Amino acid sequence: PYRSNLCPHAKMSSTKLPSLPHKDYVVYSSRPMRRVADSVIAHAAAVRPNQVMALRNVSFELFPNGMPNIFIEDIVSARDRHVLFFASFCTLEEFSLQLDVLYVLCRSNVASLTVVLPFWPVGTMERVDREGVIATSDTWAWRLNNLPYTAGGPTKIIIFDCHALSERFFFHGGALPYFISATPLLAKKLQLLESEPGALPIALAFPDAGAAKRFGKSFDPKYPAIICNKVREGDRRVVKVQEGDPKGHHVVLVDDLVRSGGTLIECLKALQCLGAEKASAFCAHADFQTPDAEDKFIGEQAQVQLAHFWVTDSVPHVTDRLHGRAPFEILRLAPAICDYV
Repeated sequence: PYRSNLCPHAKMSSTKLPSLPHKDYVVYSSRPMRRVADSVIAHAAAVRPNQVMALRNVSFELFPNGMPNIFIEDIVSARDRHVLFFASFCTLEEFSLQLDVLYVLCRSNVASLTVVLPFWPVGTMERVDREGVIATSDTWAWRLNNLPYTAGGPTKIIIFDCHALSERFFFHGGALPYFISATPLLAKKLQLLESEPGALPIALAFPDAGAAKRFGKSFDPKYPAIICNKVREGDRRVVKVQEGDPKGHHVVLVDDLVRSGGTLIECLKALQCLGAEKASAFCAHADFQTPDAEDKFIGEQAQVQLAHFWVTDSVPHVTDRLHGRAPFEILRLAPAICDYV
C-alpha cells in the first residue's frame, strides 16, 4: 500500500507567505513601447512610492547603409542593478535592433533582466503542417534562448495571452517566459456592465472550442458560455453557434487576437441572428494589419454593431489609431505589468 513520506502528525500550515519585496529598476524601452513604459512607471509611483524605476534612453538609429547605430544611455549605472526593458517585436527591424540591446544588457553585469513583451507577434506561426513550413514562433524563441545569463540567471520575459500556451515550451536556456493573461481587465469591465441600470444578463462567447477551453475558466461561472465553430456548407466555411443560447443576453465575444476581423464579425453576426440583444468584444491584442480592417467596426461602415470593443495597449502603433474611436476602448496593461515587476 501507498505510504506518505510525511510525518503522520504533520499538518499543512495555513500561514500566508509574506509578499516579496519589489525591486528597484533601471528602465529602458523600445520606441513603440515608450508610452507603456511611462504608464508603468507612473502606476508604480502611485501604488508603491518607495519603488524606484529610473528611466534611461536607448537611441535606435541606422547608418546611411542601413546598418544598426544603437546607443544605450548610462549603461554603467545598470551594473549590479535590476533592469527592465519594454520590447515590441512587431517588425523585423524592431526585433533585430532590440535583440542587439538585450544581448548587450545581459553582458553588462546587470543583476537581472526582465523583458516586458506584451505581444508575441509570431504566436500564430507555431505549427508545421507540411515540410518546409517554418514555425517562426520557435525560431524567434531560439534567438531569445541564446541570451547570455545575467547574474540573476535567465532573462525573464513577460508575455500576455500568447496564441498557444504550448509555446512556453519553445523557451528555455537564457529565456524564462511568464505567460499571463489580460482577462482580469475584462472581468472588471463585466462587473461594471452588470451594475448599470437596466443591464442585460451577460453571456460569454468564444470563436471556437479551443478559445472556450482556454479562456472560459478565467471568468465567473455564472456567465453562460456560448461556443461558435466554423462548419463547411458546400464550398464555403461558415460560422455557426455550436453550443449555448445567446437570446436576450448582452454577449461578449472573447479571443486573444484580432487581425482582419473577419472571423470575429462572422461570429457576432451568428450570435445576433440567434437573438443576442447586444454584442461586445474583447481581444487582448489588436494587431490590425491595415486601417481598413479596424474600420469594419467603426461608424456607418461598421459590418456589425458593437456596444464595446475592448483591446489592450499591447500593440501601441495600432491602439494609438484606435484611441477615442468608438466602440474601441483601450485597457491599459500597466497595473497588470506592475504586479509582476
